[in-house]
Amino acid sequence: MTAKDRPYKKAVSENKALQILKEGAEKGKLDKKLVAFFVEKEIYSALQEE
Repeated sequence: MTAKDRPYKKAVSENKALQILKEGAEKGKLDKKLVAFFVEKEIYSALQEE
């Protein structure tokens, strides 16, 4: 969601992407524990370095 090279859709900010993930978890579309772990451990920041 945050990649700048998305030809089909404009990238969203890191905060917006995290909000989308959290909302998905609250709605039952994503695993709540997995999203919480992803956010708490800031795994998304390690992925940005690649």
